Amino acid sequence: MRNQGFTKVRWCLPLILTFLALSIATRLFYNGEILGLDYNLHYPDGVCYTAHAYEFAGLSPEAAWQQTLTDYKGVDARYERLQQEVRPQSCQSVQARVLYPLLSAPFVSQFHLSGMLIIPILAVLLSFLFLFATLRRMRTSELSVFIGLATLATSSSLLRWNIASLPESLLLLWTSISAYVVFDFLSKKKTRTDITLFLLAIFTLVLLSALTKRSAHFWTILFATILVIFFNKRQEIARRTLLAISAIVIIVTWIVDRSVGAILGGQNSLWIATTTTSCLKGETIYADPGNVASAISCNDLTSSAIENMWSFVINEIGQLAVLDKSLFLLCGILIVGTLLNWKSVGPAGQIALLVALLTFGATTLNATLGLNFRLMTPAFPYLIIGAVLVIDLAIKKVKVEQ
Repeated sequence: MRNQGFTKVRWCLPLILTFLALSIATRLFYNGEILGLDYNLHYPDGVCYTAHAYEFAGLSPEAAWQQTLTDYKGVDARYERLQQEVRPQSCQSVQARVLYPLLSAPFVSQFHLSGMLIIPILAVLLSFLFLFATLRRMRTSELSVFIGLATLATSSSLLRWNIASLPESLLLLWTSISAYVVFDFLSKKKTRTDITLFLLAIFTLVLLSALTKRSAHFWTILFATILVIFFNKRQEIARRTLLAISAIVIIVTWIVDRSVGAILGGQNSLWIATTTTSCLKGETIYADPGNVASAISCNDLTSSAIENMWSFVINEIGQLAVLDKSLFLLCGILIVGTLLNWKSVGPAGQIALLVALLTFGATTLNATLGLNFRLMTPAFPYLIIGAVLVIDLAIKKVKVEQ
């Protein structure tokens, strides 16, 4: 029965990959500023990752920094003053994010700045393959899978942040793999071997994520949500086993997060949470993440935090409605469809909705305006899975009525 779901893929997967390839090609050829927002392929944030990639490729830190500045100036005139605006000290805040520049090093040495786009493109392609495999494993129809993934492929938010010189695409890949691992594990009987392999897979993904970008909040949300959804249900999995697994994963996640930061350097995510912690420790805090020039007081931070978080939410939703109709539609399908069919979508759909909503809630702890769902990237796989489950349910209802 399981293999049956993978035999009827003659048209769906090739068509999805073709659609995605066209979207990526469009992104590569058409990019720039839209409504005052940066939709370029290379961002100021990418300076740090590019410089680190050059270091991994064999250049000294000084030579790597100068080569990066040269590359950026050759791409866009707006980077002429980059050396004054972005300093090497700013890159200390992402020192622990070694995986993206490390994997990009061979490509940077051959293709210079363009080489920083190769890993993101490959990561997005692999993410779609894992999403496809997950949805087919859940026995959703080809039509619903195509509608969901094709719509996601046209999302400007997805393309803006994942086809760029940033680590978001790798984080998307790890969470896409996690979706397959999690939903496969929850759908079958649990032996000791299954549990051991599941924990090994999740711990590997947690470590890879920590070396890509701070993501402990996402893993905590995911496993806390799984625990809440399943704890009061009579499912195949035992409640004590699930409690133990969730507790172990969450504890190990934060140990890995702190250890990576302590050994390799800061992670600089969830800025309000990080700076609030620094205030309590009596450390110096700054006006913007990575800005080493403008120190502010803890009182200033406290007085503006709630206002910034509210503005962040309104800004993000507004940008989504105006700039990204595809993702806005998928979010609407997920939220409205799941709430109206709460029991019908089952635990998988319920988990997908809560993970997406809670991850968006956690991103307010960064509260940097203009990010257009960039910090939601880890939850995209769960968002799309929940939306496809709703679409599949609607298609099945239509067939029954006919």
